[in-house]
Amino acid sequence: MNKLAQWVLNIVAGIFFFFLFLILFFPLDSIARHFLSQVEVASKGAYRITVGEMDPNVLFKSVFKNFQVHRVGKGSSQLIADIPELKIGVSYLALIGGTVKASFVASGRKGEMEGDLILSQNEVHLDSEMDGFSLQNVPYLSDLLTVPLEGRLDGKADVDFFSKQMNKNRAKIDLKLQEFRIPASKVTPYPGVDLDLPETNLSGKGGAFKVALEKGKLTIDQFALPGEDLSVNVSGSIQLSPRFPLSRLNLEGNFRVSDKISQAIPLLVVIEKQKGEDGSYPVTITGRFNRPSLTIGTFEVL
Repeated sequence: MNKLAQWVLNIVAGIFFFFLFLILFFPLDSIARHFLSQVEVASKGAYRITVGEMDPNVLFKSVFKNFQVHRVGKGSSQLIADIPELKIGVSYLALIGGTVKASFVASGRKGEMEGDLILSQNEVHLDSEMDGFSLQNVPYLSDLLTVPLEGRLDGKADVDFFSKQMNKNRAKIDLKLQEFRIPASKVTPYPGVDLDLPETNLSGKGGAFKVALEKGKLTIDQFALPGEDLSVNVSGSIQLSPRFPLSRLNLEGNFRVSDKISQAIPLLVVIEKQKGEDGSYPVTITGRFNRPSLTIGTFEVL
């Protein structure tokens, strides 16, 4: 064997044994746990991550089973996301510098979400695409609205968030809201007022949510839920403030309810005269986020 062939063989053998060493002895568990801790650090302690099982991999995507994200409050913890299986490909070089760069595929209880994520002390970047992604994977939304909510999301979300430079924040979200509904439940819209709400259809396959954020202004191009029982159509803008409760609302639209919902919510009789000829109620929402002014027709609700 000539010297050139021997040299090539040595190089190939060296590369082979190097990767064999990485696969057999590299502390992948520690690296994976460091990755998760860096995500928590980037949130400044606002979120906590729990994982049932881990299968870290240096060559391919690492697999996390029963991946959950919790929002941490004063003496409480709220489940934000619940993903049965999450596959993540991490840039380990960036991780050493304290920045999380990863591609991911989240297989939910129903549907899937995939994309790219960058997390650092000052920046959050998310570029994702959803395919039939079920709201069961994000229970926080139902908690926020105080009603159980079911449905699927299709579409894209591209978000850049800078914690110290608000005017640089940008986003473009274009989603289809499929098969949204509220199952039969008891709701409390106001303290002391309990209502038995029947199953409420909010959208078939025609629901849509399109928003854009640029230079501190959130523009809602379309928020539409064309349901048989409750139909909603709203557009407008929100001028964001560094102190979010002081953000200014400028929204308008309309909603329509079926006879079934009208009978279940006797309070609607108060605004019955505000109904237009087409059977819908015009809505205007203005003022600060923490003290909004809500007008239905000419009736001031808030």
